[in-house]
Amino acid sequence: MKKILLVSLFPLLLLTGCSNSNTGNWFKQDTSAEMADQDREHCETQSRSSANRSLQSDPLGEVNTSDNQISKILETEQHQFNLIGECMRSKGYDSF
Repeated sequence: MKKILLVSLFPLLLLTGCSNSNTGNWFKQDTSAEMADQDREHCETQSRSSANRSLQSDPLGEVNTSDNQISKILETEQHQFNLIGECMRSKGYDSF
């Protein structure tokens, strides 16, 4: 029962992490929306290569995913979002 509850809450927790992350809307003076999207995509690609490779696995597809594994995946996802934010700020963007 505990595992079912945790697995069903995983998407909600992930969305909550996304809404609080720095991967949302970015602004930079004299930069088009298309350029900002390209920069964000570049930062996302960089963050995926820098973040833990365990992000690439699908915890919901695994039958024996433990609470600890799910917690670690959520922490790694948050780390990836933070890397995207750092990358965008280094390019001169501000989030809003």
